[in-house]
Amino acid sequence: PYRIQDELERGKIVIVAGYQGVSYQREITTLGRGGSDTTAIALAAALQAEYCEICSDVDGVMTADPRVVTDAKTIDQLSHDEMLDMALAGARVLNADAMEYARRHSIAVYARSTFAGPESTGTLVRKDLDPDRGAVTAVVGRRDVCSVAVKAHDSRAFLAASRSHGLPNPIQTHTQGTETLLYFTSENAASPAELRAWLEKQPGTRVVNNLGMVTLIGPGVFPGSHLLQTLETEAGLQSAQSISISPGKCQWVIPEARVDEMVRTLHAKTIQTSENL
Repeated sequence: PYRIQDELERGKIVIVAGYQGVSYQREITTLGRGGSDTTAIALAAALQAEYCEICSDVDGVMTADPRVVTDAKTIDQLSHDEMLDMALAGARVLNADAMEYARRHSIAVYARSTFAGPESTGTLVRKDLDPDRGAVTAVVGRRDVCSVAVKAHDSRAFLAASRSHGLPNPIQTHTQGTETLLYFTSENAASPAELRAWLEKQPGTRVVNNLGMVTLIGPGVFPGSHLLQTLETEAGLQSAQSISISPGKCQWVIPEARVDEMVRTLHAKTIQTSENL
């Protein structure tokens, strides 16, 4: 960061173009979707800054998409892991690659609105958080998911072929008997229609389209928790095509048409309920 440091020492305000970079072969390249966020956090790490501010058209990270849940609330604080899980699940405020970089270098990140006044605090993403937070932090929904069933012993070869055709990494994978189920989203793909057509032409595969995913994120979400057992019964999630549970995150794959309804239901039964206690 020497060039930037020289200008800062002269009292200058430094403007750096985001999103672009140079490969190991010294070719001009880009940092991919959300690359401007990644640029900002990488600079903060290089300059040993106390924190990095990411300003956009929303005032922080919310408990759910406000277009789906009208009474979603702004989250005051998130851990790096929670924000990374939210970004990977489909939340759009902060980019997943940028959050991974912030976590790796312990950079605190403020997500704020460009248009908000000084009284707005937005959302702070940092390493250490208050342990007495609620059990559930956020509910995230995403559409445009498809499942591909392949023979378990063919899954590695299939993944290698899919990457060569521009398909992103699967967002969820699990094996059932002799089959491996791979869940993809074409959300970030250059040509979703072409990718879906390619998937459906592959021999020995079974493709199911029009799926969605709902993700519950928070410190009270973990395998075997009473909370998840209760939610599955009350929200009718036993019929989900797939369930993936890990510490801090639970994901259900459901029909795409049910995503908004399920986000509202889970938000009402977890976050809104805890606020009213």
